[in-house]
Amino acid sequence: MVATRAKKTVKPNRGKKSAKTSANKTSANKTSANKTPANKTPAKTRAKVSTKPSTKASAKASTKSRPRATSKKSKKAATRKPVKSAKARVGKKAKKVSKTTKRPVSAKPMNVDFAATLDSLYSTYTSRKVSARLKADVRTQVTSWRWATESMSFDVPFARELYGGSAPRWLADERADPESHVHHGLDAQDRIVIECSSGGSEQVCLYAPQQRIIVDWDGDGRIDSVSQRHYQDGRLAADYTHCGYRGLDTRYEYDGDRLQRSVTRNWEKGEKPWFCQNVFSYDMDGVLARIDLQYLDEQGQPVPGADRLEYLRLPKGETLKTVEARVQSLLEQALAAAQERIPRTEKLYCLLLCYTEEDLPAAWPPFLVWGRESYRRSVLERGEDVSYYLWAPDEIRGRGNADEYWLEDQALRDACLLHSQLMQMKQGKVSAMRVLKNMVPLIEEMMRQAGFPVTDDFVVAYADNTGEISPLKAMKAHLPAERWALLKERGYV
Repeated sequence: MVATRAKKTVKPNRGKKSAKTSANKTSANKTSANKTPANKTPAKTRAKVSTKPSTKASAKASTKSRPRATSKKSKKAATRKPVKSAKARVGKKAKKVSKTTKRPVSAKPMNVDFAATLDSLYSTYTSRKVSARLKADVRTQVTSWRWATESMSFDVPFARELYGGSAPRWLADERADPESHVHHGLDAQDRIVIECSSGGSEQVCLYAPQQRIIVDWDGDGRIDSVSQRHYQDGRLAADYTHCGYRGLDTRYEYDGDRLQRSVTRNWEKGEKPWFCQNVFSYDMDGVLARIDLQYLDEQGQPVPGADRLEYLRLPKGETLKTVEARVQSLLEQALAAAQERIPRTEKLYCLLLCYTEEDLPAAWPPFLVWGRESYRRSVLERGEDVSYYLWAPDEIRGRGNADEYWLEDQALRDACLLHSQLMQMKQGKVSAMRVLKNMVPLIEEMMRQAGFPVTDDFVVAYADNTGEISPLKAMKAHLPAERWALLKERGYV
């Protein structure tokens, strides 16, 4: 998803560096950045998700991300495993998993021969000279070239439902844009043997009976990953990927023509592997209705409360516009009902409506965080990065859950799920930002009418909980000039 990055208010070592990923990604790196057992998730970590507009790019970039702490305070607590959701980070009560999902799975490691093969291939193609020779040899097999909107070799089942984006399609040469489209080289059997994407990234496909080996290089010509895909009855049956120090292997289980689940082993050198699965459910007509992500324990059982709905088929007639309007209406009602949760024991200097920039569904519906005057005084006494600590939700709520409130209304949660899904398909979050912006004046009026004790420079704003996006720019645009000037004069912004 393409997003304009605002200048951070955090220092470079406090934020998260983007993982370097190639523009042309392999399918096997499809595990969500949030796929980690909730019971092993530390407080306040976050994972970077792809910002690429490509379905395939989004799939891979998520596994190459590493979580980083969002602040000085939480950085020590960060682990290398991604988080399940913003809510899981603060230890909210878990939901019960249906007994029907609790059947054992064989969480077996990948075949040793496959592992050795991929490790050897990865090591071999770290040599630029060897890689150049392979790409040159493959190009001699090309008998025709075709352009497409995205990779046409990305064959993970239900990729669009899982990762969003439009279905890839072939393009006439005159309609192709080399800056955004993918050039495919096909051999005499009409098989894709090489893909060239913008930025110089390349992918080579090597064929053998019932399998393909795929080698990816980034735009600088460095090896990115090596994958081995296995097929049975014309369907993807297993997918193994090696990215150097980490990787994953996935097997696909079918019942007749229907994919029932895909079980993934995530591994990293020097660390214990962990497992998750996507469970696919269908309606009476055999049409995919939903996809549930489940994290698995050491016995291969779903971890209670660690499930996450990845996809839900939209009701007929729903559009982004209609769902956005419903979310906004339900959010207004939920916020009005949440007033009793906001403390009146001392003055508040801010009320923040919080979302997560890098993983919007993790905190959609958004949640409330309020800043107490006592907290602001403590920040001023320390005198360190005042304009960061005063407006960073993750810092404010770092003292526990006394200064936050999650909106639990089920109708709102259902509407937000549909909203997230539509935005994912559109590869953008403009609709969510519009809702947040519209909520600010409504919350201001709600606070005024309810007579909450607030400071003379009280602020209502929306803020990224991860600290990736500074809230100050949006605050300045919304606040009256004299209020902003007062905050600046006092050194708060």
